[in-house]
Amino acid sequence: MKKRLTRLTALLLGASMLSACSFDTTVKKAASESDSANASNSASVSSVSATEASSTVSSLEASTADVADNASTEASSTEQVDTASESSTTVLNDPTGDGQVVIVFLGDSQFANGREDGTSISDLVHNSTGYTVYNLGCGGTTASTKVGEQYQYSDASFYNVSEFLNGRGDSSIFDYYGVADVANSIDPAKVDYYVVEYGVNDFLSNRPQADSTDIKNVSCYVNAMHVALFQLSQASPKARIVCCSPIYCQFWGKDGAFLGDGNMYHNSYATYEEYAGNCIQTAENEGCIIFDAYHGRFMDLDTYTAKDYLAEDGIHLTQRGRKVFAAVVTHLINRQLGLDDTYLDNPYKIADY
Repeated sequence: MKKRLTRLTALLLGASMLSACSFDTTVKKAASESDSANASNSASVSSVSATEASSTVSSLEASTADVADNASTEASSTEQVDTASESSTTVLNDPTGDGQVVIVFLGDSQFANGREDGTSISDLVHNSTGYTVYNLGCGGTTASTKVGEQYQYSDASFYNVSEFLNGRGDSSIFDYYGVADVANSIDPAKVDYYVVEYGVNDFLSNRPQADSTDIKNVSCYVNAMHVALFQLSQASPKARIVCCSPIYCQFWGKDGAFLGDGNMYHNSYATYEEYAGNCIQTAENEGCIIFDAYHGRFMDLDTYTAKDYLAEDGIHLTQRGRKVFAAVVTHLINRQLGLDDTYLDNPYKIADY
């Protein structure tokens, strides 16, 4: 299955070289973070062909809709405006070389949750390090755009956010989420690290995984991740990107019936685990620091610990779960900065938090 994904990625990259894209596909790949490069227990990753048909049976479509309705992935329009947490820590070897570590968090409700009471993942990273953090987590957002909405910048999808950071589009895409002021205060030239996490809403919204015939088709998850990750490197050439896969989830219907976990439950295109796996493969190809948040490499989140990590909806991290997630992000960044020389032989355990 992983070989199929490699072929898909090759097709995507080939398409980008042959198409009249506005971006340079000769991006230099930085070495992947050694913690993730040596991961041995990642599940096999599968791929989707460009001609993949939407062959889902009616009952599956109905249960997917149930999950989408049941999961509270939309951010409240009354969310408290987030402000950057200022840094008081001087680091000599940060990527931009100014002695200050600046981190921008881009993602969905996993990053937005906890903003109101200071327990968001970005807050927890700031509290443990003193680094400056900007939280652009927006609940309910996807990496991909809606079909037919490319270049319209109508929502805070990862693709549109990457366009904004390159000076295309404006901060109105963040208005609904209450973080437009935060977005406008970011100077991409001063960003040292981006922490990126998207995928569950692409899956629940039944967005196709990939279109290998058109790299610019960012209504597909893999294409959007590929293009947006590249565009982040254009906006902030010195920055490193920590790409977090979607986390392990469990899915429940409106009636409370268990529909399956991410290894079993699927939409019209693939299982949720396949979306997570394809995210990891795409991030590796883009030279990112990898945080596999699905397969137990960095966190001991699985079917046995899900009750501690996940809220009742089976999708969102609990406050304890966010603490573990933040600890992993802190480890990965500090390791890059030379401030943490430990190697994770075992995942972080929620029992410790």
